[in-house]
Amino acid sequence: MHYLHITGSWTPRQQQQNCPGNVAHPSMVCYRTTISVAGAADMGVEYAVGGGASKQGTIILFGGGGGTGPFDKGFVTPLFQQNNRIVQVMWDSAWEDTNLPGPGGKSILAAAERPATLIEHIFQEVHNSDRSKRFGIFGHSGGSGQVAYALAHYNAGDLVDCAMMSAGPVFGRIDRGCHPGQNGQNQAAPKRVCPNN
Repeated sequence: MHYLHITGSWTPRQQQQNCPGNVAHPSMVCYRTTISVAGAADMGVEYAVGGGASKQGTIILFGGGGGTGPFDKGFVTPLFQQNNRIVQVMWDSAWEDTNLPGPGGKSILAAAERPATLIEHIFQEVHNSDRSKRFGIFGHSGGSGQVAYALAHYNAGDLVDCAMMSAGPVFGRIDRGCHPGQNGQNQAAPKRVCPNN
């Protein structure tokens, strides 16, 4: 498969005075950066880091929907107890929207370089590019789309030791389901996947 390369960049991270009230643990420290990628508007992101200098490794948690809230669902405390550093990601707005005007300005593939770039940023800035400790990513629902695109299209697997997705990925062949053909007709014919329906 031909991979795109992560070419995005980030601003220097800034430690925040406080974390949002919905992060998983009061001991977490929040940082803010802005991610820049080709084909999408710059987007700010805040991430909460907890667990300190882990003996085990770092696990990034991508939440559902547009990824604007932190993911926990009971995962964070047990992962802390297993001596992992946890990173909860909170985008300023839906990560998958390029926030560019016009029909040619929308590309989920271009927008998907944002989470891929953030994974690289966290690998370098939080995990310290340490290959002796594991580096994992987890995505739930819409967050699984962030993980899947990063792995399938941006070769984030070169950084990641383990990836896990739940309730997704929720994105399929969007080009097949949503791309209008001539006269506004859908180019892809519907397919029956269950013979009795």
